[in-house]
Amino acid sequence: MKKAQGSSIMVFLILLALFIVLYVLLLPPAAREELLDLNVTDSSGIGIGSKANTLLYEIPGIIVAEEDNEIEHKMDSVNLFVKSEPIIKVLSNSIEVERSSFGKQDQNLLFNADSLSNLQSALLTFTVLDSRGSLIISLNGQNIYEKSVKKGTQEIIQLPKDLLTEKNELKFSVSSPGILFFIKNRYFLKDIRLKEELEKINSKETRVFSISNTEQDNLDSSRLDYFVFCNSLDEPATSLKVYLNDQLVTSQVVSCGGGERGIDLDVEDIKQGQNELLFVIDSGDFTISQIKLTNKLKRGIFNVYEFDISRKDFDEVLKQNKKVLLVMTFADKTSVKRGKILINDDQISLDTTSDKFAKDISKSVTDGINKLRIVPDKELAINTLRITFETA
Repeated sequence: MKKAQGSSIMVFLILLALFIVLYVLLLPPAAREELLDLNVTDSSGIGIGSKANTLLYEIPGIIVAEEDNEIEHKMDSVNLFVKSEPIIKVLSNSIEVERSSFGKQDQNLLFNADSLSNLQSALLTFTVLDSRGSLIISLNGQNIYEKSVKKGTQEIIQLPKDLLTEKNELKFSVSSPGILFFIKNRYFLKDIRLKEELEKINSKETRVFSISNTEQDNLDSSRLDYFVFCNSLDEPATSLKVYLNDQLVTSQVVSCGGGERGIDLDVEDIKQGQNELLFVIDSGDFTISQIKLTNKLKRGIFNVYEFDISRKDFDEVLKQNKKVLLVMTFADKTSVKRGKILINDDQISLDTTSDKFAKDISKSVTDGINKLRIVPDKELAINTLRITFETA
C-alpha cells in the first residue's frame, strides 16, 4: 500500500516539475529573466550577473523634462442631479362598484409604494364611465375621498403621503341609496392608475488625485479647471460648490448656460498623498466634465537617488576586478528616449529607442555615498532603475 502511495507522489512531483518548466518557458523573456535572475546582456554588450550585489533598486515612474514645470491631474466626469422622476402604475383597466338596499359590491386594489423616503407625491387617476350616488375611496382603512362624480369625468386624487406604507390597499365603494330601496347606486371606472413622483438625488460626488512628496515640495501654484453642462434645471439658477479636502474653495451660481469654469487653489490646501475634490449642487441636473488640476512647479522634478559603495568594494573597482552597472527599463518600447544622467560630477548621455538602457558607470562612482539624477529631454516613464556591483 505504501509503495503505491510513494509511486503516486513521485508521479505528482514529476508532473509538477514539468508544469513549472513549461510555465517558465512560456513567460516573456524579460519576465523570465526577472524571475530567474539570469545573466542577461543588454544591447550594449553589458552583462547583468545573477550574483550581482544590488546597490540601488527604484521604480521612478514618470519624470518630467527640465523645462516642463507643470503636472496635470485629470479626473473622470461627475454627474450631479436633484430631480423628480415619474413612475406610472396601472392598478386596473376597469372596475365596477355598486350598492343597493339588498347588498353591495366593493373593489380592492393593492399596490406597493416605491422608495417612500424619496417619494414627493402620489396621484390616483381614473375616468368615470357611469355614475350614480357618491364614490367613496379609502386608503389603508382611512377615507380619503367621497364625491358625486359626473359621467365622463377624469378624476385626479392626491394620496396623503402620511397614510402610505410599502404595501397599500385602495378600497372603492359607493354610497347607499337610503330609503330609495328600489335604486342601485353604481360606478364604472376605467384606466385606474397611480402616478408616483420620486425625487432622484445624487447632489454630491467626489474625485481623488494623488500628489507625490517631490511634487508637493515644488508646488508654486495650482489651478482647477472644469466644464459645467446643464442637462435640466427647473429654476433660473442654482449653486455649485467645490471642496478640496473638506475646505470650501468656491461657491458659484450656475444656470443652464453652462460653460468653462476655473479656480486658483491655495497650495497650502494640497497635501502629499491622496487629495479629495467634492462637487455639490443644490438642484438641477448637471454634468461636470473635463476636470483637470494643473500644478505649476518651481522647477522640474528630478529625484536624487543615493547608493553607497564601501571602501573595500571601491578598491576592487579601481583594480578593475569589479564593475558598477546602471540598468534602466522603460514603459515605452519604441520611441526615442533622450536626456542626461548625472552621477556625482559626471554626465552620461541617454539616447535610445530600446525599452532597456545599460551603462558601466565604474569610472563615475566613488567610495561612500554616490548621487544619481535623471534629466530627460521630455517626459519619460521609467519602470525600473537598478545599480549593481559585480565581477568584471
